[in-house]
Amino acid sequence: MRLLCVAAAACVAAAACVAAAPPGSCPRMCFCPLDLRGRRQVICNTGGLVDPLPVLDMPSDAEVLEIGSPPGRPNTITLGPIFKEHRRLEMLSVTGSGVPALGAHSFWGLRRLHTLNVSHNAITAIIDTNFRGADNLHTLDLSHNQVESVPSAVFRHIRNLRYLSLANNRLPEMVPRLLYGLSLLETLDISHNALGILPHDRFIDSPNLREVRCSACGLQTVSAKLLEALPELRLLDLRQNRLTEVPPVAASRHLSTLHLDENHVSTLVTNGLSGPPLATLTLANNRLASMNPLAMANSSLKHLDLAYNRLTRLRSDALSDGFTRLRHLRLTGNPMRVDKLVHVIPRTRQLRHLELAEMGITQLPGDLLRQSRHLKSLNMSGNYLSEFPVSALFATPHLTILDLSHNNFRGLERDLVTAFTTMASLEKVWMQGNPWQCQRCHVAPMLDWLKDPHASRHPHAESVCRIMPMSPRCLRCSGPPELAGKELQLLDKAHVPECVDDAPAWPAWLGDKQSDERRPPRDHLSTDSSKDMTESLDIFFGDHMALIVGVGCGLVLALLLVIVAALLLARRHSALYYTNEPADQDSSQKLMSRNNNDNSPPGPRSPPRASTPYTPRSGASIATIEEVDSIAGSTIDLQVGKELRAPRIVRLAASPLP
Repeated sequence: MRLLCVAAAACVAAAACVAAAPPGSCPRMCFCPLDLRGRRQVICNTGGLVDPLPVLDMPSDAEVLEIGSPPGRPNTITLGPIFKEHRRLEMLSVTGSGVPALGAHSFWGLRRLHTLNVSHNAITAIIDTNFRGADNLHTLDLSHNQVESVPSAVFRHIRNLRYLSLANNRLPEMVPRLLYGLSLLETLDISHNALGILPHDRFIDSPNLREVRCSACGLQTVSAKLLEALPELRLLDLRQNRLTEVPPVAASRHLSTLHLDENHVSTLVTNGLSGPPLATLTLANNRLASMNPLAMANSSLKHLDLAYNRLTRLRSDALSDGFTRLRHLRLTGNPMRVDKLVHVIPRTRQLRHLELAEMGITQLPGDLLRQSRHLKSLNMSGNYLSEFPVSALFATPHLTILDLSHNNFRGLERDLVTAFTTMASLEKVWMQGNPWQCQRCHVAPMLDWLKDPHASRHPHAESVCRIMPMSPRCLRCSGPPELAGKELQLLDKAHVPECVDDAPAWPAWLGDKQSDERRPPRDHLSTDSSKDMTESLDIFFGDHMALIVGVGCGLVLALLLVIVAALLLARRHSALYYTNEPADQDSSQKLMSRNNNDNSPPGPRSPPRASTPYTPRSGASIATIEEVDSIAGSTIDLQVGKELRAPRIVRLAASPLP
């Protein structure tokens, strides 16, 4: 009897427990753990779900519901007012499920809901009743859908919204009063929509916006009125647009981060960055070729990214005091000679991270980093370095990461390896992608370092190759031929061959010594002599244009004065000669008769006259060309009744002086 009573009591207790249990349990295709905050989660991310969604099988006290799918196994579900029994929901995520639309009042009564993520679906339109009842919603993600229209005031029922993402949709424009009621909105992401323009009056309903992201929106310009309409703006992301100049940031009082990567910016204008407390500016992958004087004056930049532009140098008059606060400088991919940075980099005394990768650098000047004692990371990958100066390591005592990968190193010198092992701060030295010559003279010093089990300052330890032989962290030999492709870390030092000088003899007729010329930099970053000359001329003309114009104008004026003076002298110049002026009419007639005889046809000639000695006459004078021409063109009466016109060409015979 006592046993029966105990059994009956156990059955009653079990029935009571079942009655008190939550009406739903975890569905078989989901799992229901607790998160770090102790909240009950329902996670269904195996994919393949179809309507109806098994919400009745889920615990009613669930606070986090995540429905997703892996690639290749999407869900196919619809949403409606199916969450009324889950009033404790705080986070709801339905992604990758092909949801075509958000039903009316789908989230009615979920007053604790603060995060709603319905991204990566097939939603084409949004109406105002979609979010009615979710009064405390703070975060709404509608990105990666097919939304083509968003009417005005569609979000007026969720006035507590702080974050809104409409990125990667098909919005053709921002309609007026789109943000009506969202006075507390702080972050807006409308990237990857073909908007074309951003009218400033579209943001009047959200004066507290701190972040605006509009990358790949087809923008060609950003007006100062837009920045004035956003007085609390801290971050502006305008990447992948068609902007040709930096927006007028002076109109924004609190802007600290500006992203302009992958635009068409070609220059930085004077004082273009002065005004706001701008700390981060990214201009990678633009067309930047020059900086106007004082382009960075009065700026407070700490992070500057100028990678993959067309800069050949950094003008000192453009930087002004803009580099004194820099912490991160990225110049990767610019056709810039490293010796042009010797007078710039030392001015960045607070620099922590420096990237000079893919610049075609063949040699690193030892004094480039002489003032960079705070530097922690140096990226020199993708260049043509075959050696690294130890003095650069001594100048950077706090360096923790050094990237020398994909250069032209054949080995490491013993003093460089010693510096690597003795630097207390150095943690990682990346060296993959170099043409290592596995001969004793090249790799013997570094083999001891790579095989040292206690060395932790490089990611290329011997154990890496033993565990993962195909890892890029496993260094490989490029020569000699018998060791090509072998893992450098796994070589036995005793079996490493000696260096053999198998280079052909240098022809004597080419000189005494073979020149050790560097290879040209990679791809478009060539530093051959013709390009150097072009760059030097560009720099010279850029710096001395005013002087060149002044000298040119002076030379032109001097040439004009010489030409005018020559013309004046030519008008006054005359050909001078000595002649005897005939004293009377008979002398003129004799002269003209002699000319006639010279021009007459051949015939019997009179006997020659006896020559008379020349006697200078007191009446002799100098005749000008005009006077001779006048005499030659006159008519002289040689015979009675006949006139003879003298020829234009007058022969003047001069008798020898006594």
